[in-house]
Amino acid sequence: MADTLVAELRGDSQQLVLYLAPGAEGVSNGSRSDAVHQLASHDWDVAEVPWHTNRVIRITPFDAAHAIELWWEHTTDRFLFWKINLQAPLRRTPLRFDSWDHLLDLWVMPDGSWSWKG
Repeated sequence: MADTLVAELRGDSQQLVLYLAPGAEGVSNGSRSDAVHQLASHDWDVAEVPWHTNRVIRITPFDAAHAIELWWEHTTDRFLFWKINLQAPLRRTPLRFDSWDHLLDLWVMPDGSWSWKG
């Protein structure tokens, strides 16, 4: 995976830290509305897609129901916002880690203002 770094930074493995840069390969099931429809139909359709536009650092504590993300615009290095992603706590699996996104996020702007994204 190009420009992707996944690392557990603490020796006691209490958190997972992920860095995403444009060009990193990942999988997606489409837009948020696609995900909701796929959940309802129990029919998942995922495809490999490259990450684009922004750089993101995601910090996910193993025992917490959230991840904290820091977003930068890739071409200008401008810090965009913090995002608190509400999700089920991480679980270790044979393929690495698993979680369940609760489809509700909190965005905090650099000036301290915030809003819900759902």
